[in-house]
Amino acid sequence: MNAYDRLEELFRKFSMLERDAELRQFACWVAAQTNPTLQSHKNILTTIAHELDSREHLSRACNQTREEFKGTAIAAGTVGMRHAPQSAASFLACFACADEDTFHAARKAVKFACVWYKEAIDSEDDEVFVEHLADKLEAMWNRLNGERSSDME
Repeated sequence: MNAYDRLEELFRKFSMLERDAELRQFACWVAAQTNPTLQSHKNILTTIAHELDSREHLSRACNQTREEFKGTAIAAGTVGMRHAPQSAASFLACFACADEDTFHAARKAVKFACVWYKEAIDSEDDEVFVEHLADKLEAMWNRLNGERSSDME
């Protein structure tokens, strides 16, 4: 099984067992791997990370973040990806963390982090990076599974 398939399988496991906070935490960690340099990128991650413990507060934070940065996300997706793909991908990985659907947040954070990675190393091969992400998520899964085996099986 390749690294992308491993990630998809793990995403499904986390989603099926409603481990949204942990999956969103992973999405934020992935986005942070893109070395966001602009304060606005960091603010998104900080805002989302601070609200992980409360679904109500997290939902509000996600909505506010999407509303506040909607225009920037559109510009990053349409213009930035062509002219400054590394910076745009970093922003979009951070912005993805605010997706209301945690499964999609994780998927999109990985997608844009992979674009960032390819630009950072000037290569089309992101397999090593994706393998690293899959290993990280699998370690989180195993840690959770070991701590709470009854609800994780």
